[in-house]
Amino acid sequence: MSRRHILLMTIGTGDRDRQEETLWDPLRKSIAHGKWDDIVLFPSHVTAGNAEQLRLAVAPLPARVCPLPKSGMENDVDACFSHFNKVIAELRNEGETVQPLIVADFTRGTKAMSAALVLAAVRNDVATL
Repeated sequence: MSRRHILLMTIGTGDRDRQEETLWDPLRKSIAHGKWDDIVLFPSHVTAGNAEQLRLAVAPLPARVCPLPKSGMENDVDACFSHFNKVIAELRNEGETVQPLIVADFTRGTKAMSAALVLAAVRNDVATL
């Protein structure tokens, strides 16, 4: 069985006056940088629309949106960590005999979201950030 390649991405707002260059271009570059079997988008409630727009834009690539469960969590590093840690653990336990190769792109989202994704990735032995 070959390894699944999974990209994790925090989704933010970018500069609202320059979203193309500060949000969409960087997200597309991250996605174009590899061949992904799954893309997991982590938005806040505020940025869930951006994540859904990106999910539709990258089709037919398999992308899923895993928003933070509650509004306002994007500034709570502990709450973000708990959510990200749970999702990464689930990805690792999806019935595979070979562990997936997971890459975490923490460059969008709030500082708390970025820090939490890095911590959750390290906690789950994700080597590529």
